[in-house]
Amino acid sequence: MTNLALPYVKKTGDGVFLYTGSIVAAKPGTSDVEQSIGKAGLHSYVIALNKELSKSGVFAGIVTINTYIRKGKPGHMDPNVIAKAFEDLGNDKKAAEVQYH
Repeated sequence: MTNLALPYVKKTGDGVFLYTGSIVAAKPGTSDVEQSIGKAGLHSYVIALNKELSKSGVFAGIVTINTYIRKGKPGHMDPNVIAKAFEDLGNDKKAAEVQYH
């Protein structure tokens, strides 16, 4: 999907692509090997993509979620709190990755 949108976003000279990572990229278990491979590949892709896009004013970033997501549970597991990490990453555009705990 990124490749389809990329030419249009590059024309604007501004834009943000945000992705969701997971702890399984760095710490795979025996039951989630397929997900681990995908998330590790996505992580590498986003870091490389951001490096390439930085010259054009477009930003790519990934929030690696290192916790469970639980609707209705207050604190760091709340999806609304986690969403703030994405908002902050897209606004700040400082680092290509945020580790969310």
